[in-house]
Amino acid sequence: TVDFNIDDVAISYATGDYPIGGIYVKPYAPNADGTHVNEGGFLDAGNTAIQTGVNPAYDQMDAVPISSLTEYVTQTGTGAGDYVEVGFTNSTEGKDPIHVQVSVAMSADTATGNNATYRVRDGTTDADIFSGDPSQTTDIFRTLGMATKPSGGAWTETLFNALLFRFGFSSEATPDPRCGGVIAEAVFAEAAAAGPANLKSRNGLVKASVKSINGLVIGSVKSLNGLA
Repeated sequence: TVDFNIDDVAISYATGDYPIGGIYVKPYAPNADGTHVNEGGFLDAGNTAIQTGVNPAYDQMDAVPISSLTEYVTQTGTGAGDYVEVGFTNSTEGKDPIHVQVSVAMSADTATGNNATYRVRDGTTDADIFSGDPSQTTDIFRTLGMATKPSGGAWTETLFNALLFRFGFSSEATPDPRCGGVIAEAVFAEAAAAGPANLKSRNGLVKASVKSINGLVIGSVKSLNGLA
């Protein structure tokens, strides 16, 4: 076996996207907590309660490659309306992304069934990366690709920088569901691209067995295995 990283790659399965043109990809890790709801129902990997200004959630979600086995946040108290919220490092590219994806690593304390939701928030509009049962003791990876903002329309740098991630919403938190690493990635057109950066494909959900991808997979993709 071999571990390898993929950098600056955009893949589309929509023929109308050809030619994609010159692009590059930038990763953005969580770097700040947002507004939590019932933060006392969430613990870090050391079983210390998440607390705004004291023990933030974001520094349990910012490791690269992403994983949920060493650093993570768990929801320990059942609460379908409870969540922790984090923001991402801002883009300083000075241009608008042409595609965005957010990936998350998840697992649970044991393999007994539970549930949780992992989602992004664009203004007042949510889009789920995954909502269901993450009760596995090894890493599960899920990715949400977004050709347009969840609220509709093209991405701008300002709106990308305002994107939030939320974890929680569990109505069955025994065993505790985990949220490990989270990464937002954005694809940009090169300034001197040989062809147009033409990513028109619809939003796609990617289920990937990956440790890290600094590249976007877009379009109607259900699985991408073999990247470790």
